[in-house]
Amino acid sequence: MLLAIPLFGPRVSPRFDHAQRLMLVTLEEGRVTSREEILLGPLAGWQRVEKLKDLGVDIVICGGIDRESACQLGEYHIRVIPLMSGEAIRVLRDFKAGKIAPPSDGR
Repeated sequence: MLLAIPLFGPRVSPRFDHAQRLMLVTLEEGRVTSREEILLGPLAGWQRVEKLKDLGVDIVICGGIDRESACQLGEYHIRVIPLMSGEAIRVLRDFKAGKIAPPSDGR
């Protein structure tokens, strides 16, 4: 599973469309097997969505997200866990521990 967390410093970015960096985490059997940060720069919302699709992201954990981006991510079967805040590492730890459940993708 490939998980993406938009960043603002070490924290989950309050807005998906304003994050300059993204933490990508590969999880296998509940363990982190890789973690890296990539630059998003000034990409527009639709460009961010396309980048996540091209990277093969399965789940996005973010703060606020605009409706259009959330819908586009859903069209690519990328699940969104919105309205998260705090240190990105803590949020990742909570997700791995099952304290943050991935939403149903309707399939």
